[in-house]
Amino acid sequence: MSSLDINSKDFIKLKDKVILITGIVTFFKPLPRGSSGIGLGVVKLLLSIGTRVTSVDLTAPPASEDFTSQSPTFTFEKCNVCDWKALRSVFSRVVEREGRLDAVFANAGNNPNMSRGAVGSRLMMRLRILELAGVNPRTRFIDDEIDPTDGQLKGPDLSCLETNLYGVISTVKLAVHHMRAREIQGSIVITASVSSWTRFGAVDYTTSKHAVLGFMRGLLPHTSRLPVPIRINCIAPNWTKSGLVTEEMVAPTGFGLSTPEEVARSVGLLMTDKARNGEVIFVDGGRYWEIGKTLEGDGVGRFVGPAMPPGTSDRTYWEQYVEFCRRMNIALGII
Repeated sequence: MSSLDINSKDFIKLKDKVILITGIVTFFKPLPRGSSGIGLGVVKLLLSIGTRVTSVDLTAPPASEDFTSQSPTFTFEKCNVCDWKALRSVFSRVVEREGRLDAVFANAGNNPNMSRGAVGSRLMMRLRILELAGVNPRTRFIDDEIDPTDGQLKGPDLSCLETNLYGVISTVKLAVHHMRAREIQGSIVITASVSSWTRFGAVDYTTSKHAVLGFMRGLLPHTSRLPVPIRINCIAPNWTKSGLVTEEMVAPTGFGLSTPEEVARSVGLLMTDKARNGEVIFVDGGRYWEIGKTLEGDGVGRFVGPAMPPGTSDRTYWEQYVEFCRRMNIALGII
């Protein structure tokens, strides 16, 4: 995989562009609002350069981030990305209001609503940490639960897939529809994850992130061959810092955290660089790698990354990251 240098000066190309973003607030119901996430980081970056941003989410930005009053180029639309008709209406309103749609960031993720009475306090904290990291596991798919209405085995909980996969598919379909109708050579960026190819024990989340990567790669030949091609790419962030996910929490694993601002730069790169299409940008702290070609060719097992701290130089960066995921699985009690 090849490392990247991102020049923020190039982001000025996005000034006055019309961009729609799904999922900007990281929020777990039993906790107070105020924690930031990747989507919020992208909104801040885009507004700082004069982009016309529409944010789509179930939850409005926290009071500390009152973009509506601070910026005339920001609009919030309350919507569940799993609701096709509501999402379709949001896209239509944006295009009617702005006259065009230049880029879309499909970033919405599942937010479980689990009460303290439903789980133990220790598990509750683990779920909080996972949610604030953007993981949100709901099920392992192998645990049996009985439906109290008929005494039969209940079907699997697909809520994580509904948001993380089906919501992304709906968002991308609407983006392509409106860009193609106006012959706009647009850009679509999807939030994948390092879990798009690692063995991470949050089964539903890992399944959804493997799936969105496959969705992007499967769609690529079609969007690239449109009369006016539309670029589609993924970002694959490391664990990202938020309200409860701190450097201290992951310190025992030997790894740090990315910040929302660092991840936002990768989104800016993919939206501005017209040569990038079908790529996957891996974000680890302030470092960036293009790994799409590696996934296409030699396979993820051949990753060779930067040197690690003393005593670990005989192991590749990728091997270290697999070990990090294993330790997080154990620490969070999901295996």
